[in-house]
Amino acid sequence: MKFIEQYLLQLNTEKRRLLRAVLILTVLSLIVALVTVWNLRMIGITVANSATCGYKEHQHSQACRQDNVVICGIVEHVHTLACYSDPGADVEVAEAWLTTLPALSGDKRTDIVRIAQSQLGYRESTLNYTLASDGITKNGITRYGQWYGNPYGEWANMFTAFCLRYAGFSAELLNSGAEVMRSIWMGANLYRGVGQYEPAAGDVVFLDKNQNGAVETTAIIVSVEGDTLTVIEGNVDNAVAQCTYDVSDDVVTGYGISVPETRLIMLASAPKAAGAVLGNTVNYSSTLLNQGGSFILYTISGDGKYYAIDGNGNAVEIQIDSAGVIYSALDTPGSLYWSFEKANNYDNKPAYYIKNQ
Repeated sequence: MKFIEQYLLQLNTEKRRLLRAVLILTVLSLIVALVTVWNLRMIGITVANSATCGYKEHQHSQACRQDNVVICGIVEHVHTLACYSDPGADVEVAEAWLTTLPALSGDKRTDIVRIAQSQLGYRESTLNYTLASDGITKNGITRYGQWYGNPYGEWANMFTAFCLRYAGFSAELLNSGAEVMRSIWMGANLYRGVGQYEPAAGDVVFLDKNQNGAVETTAIIVSVEGDTLTVIEGNVDNAVAQCTYDVSDDVVTGYGISVPETRLIMLASAPKAAGAVLGNTVNYSSTLLNQGGSFILYTISGDGKYYAIDGNGNAVEIQIDSAGVIYSALDTPGSLYWSFEKANNYDNKPAYYIKNQ
């Protein structure tokens, strides 16, 4: 180094600059060469693993031919990345993934979140895979794909469906495709656009990551703080991961309501025959307490169906169309009607009770 410094001092400024540039390029070339050798070494390690394709590598040589006819009896084959996939690796049955799930608490929102959290850190297989059309990208097998019946499929939404199903959701509401699932939830009146609903833990967020107007994936909301959604999402860099989104982010398109609220339906008329209109939904207001009239108590189940409560506490399926018109198949739907009754509580203040008519 001292010799080089003395030599540089003897050169004029322009030559010193040129020599420095040459030295820098030499060092950079050496670094690139070392990195390349290391990467090739890593590829060599991968390729050195036993191939599972059932073939030995072989290219026909002149010794394999006689009169231009192949006589060696060996199949010509060059190993590709597909040859090193192990179809027996990371295969799971239901008993295996069930051991990863928490016991259900009975509170659906809590259960959805806890199931999603139990899967954090899970990664798709790097040993058992198929190759995408580019011949390079690996699609590893996952438990969510195995559960759904598409072991190597795109599994982001299958992860969401997995969590919802084990929390008690109907299979009819679930799909491996996020856009298809959004349509299903829309039809079940369980989907709300951004600004139409305040999401909560246990709800589903639908995401348009490609910004093409269609939903590509979904995630389970685990908390909402201000405008920040904390979610657990499948297939984030090939793993289940916790992520955050701002509610104003363009990728957030809407929400799936995991547990719809029980509502009151005020009726516009007296009981009618089966199949006839029972009444229309209205927004609740405390003024309804003094207006008289009848109402129906109803809830929306996890499979998107509507159920009214009769005087015996039984759930009776009803139909509500997009305009809020209510129908029932009961021959005598009068058992579904309730009304407010005013009374005084223990300190002589007004109170209201409901009674079945």
